[in-house]
Amino acid sequence: SPKHSSISEPTLCRSGQSRSSDREPETYSVNPESRGPFVALTIEGIERSIESFVDKCFGASTLGGPQGEMIESSINGGAKPEEVKSQMKEFGLFPLKVGKDRFCLKQAHARGACSVATGDDFPEIEHCRADCQFQAQLPSNLLDWEAFINRAVDFYGARDISLHEKIRKTDELLQYVRAWPQLRQKLEELLSANPSLKKWFS
Repeated sequence: SPKHSSISEPTLCRSGQSRSSDREPETYSVNPESRGPFVALTIEGIERSIESFVDKCFGASTLGGPQGEMIESSINGGAKPEEVKSQMKEFGLFPLKVGKDRFCLKQAHARGACSVATGDDFPEIEHCRADCQFQAQLPSNLLDWEAFINRAVDFYGARDISLHEKIRKTDELLQYVRAWPQLRQKLEELLSANPSLKKWFS
């Protein structure tokens, strides 16, 4: 029978991540200071979250974000749900929801995009970026931003939308373009057909 690929540490984890076998087995502290919504999570809660997340990944048509792309590659290589779940547990990868169908897949002491703002390794939703190396995203995000690009001419032409909001939305769009390379062609087609919009992306 053909051999299928299993998720290895280099496949699912980026640099700075390591196996978690030497960690305290009873609890996994996402944020020991319990700032905001983050509290110490029980192993049972972690396992439920991992199982739910992996099931969603296997049910999705595609995945976005660097970690999502790695998981999708493993799925396409023949990995089974139980293998992905087992290796996420082994590597200490807890899928922390940071937005609509967006998850942070970083180990407790790894530093993501939010660390640039906070200076520590605690996950902070308010400083989360869609193009962070630890992001995994479900395809609803791809559909939402395809829809935004389709109505971008109206958005940027609207006088009742502030300059600040247009700048903020442009930055957010570019984050998702990096998370979903499929969006790049649509954006390029938009700018080619509407050269006046290029000033927002220069």
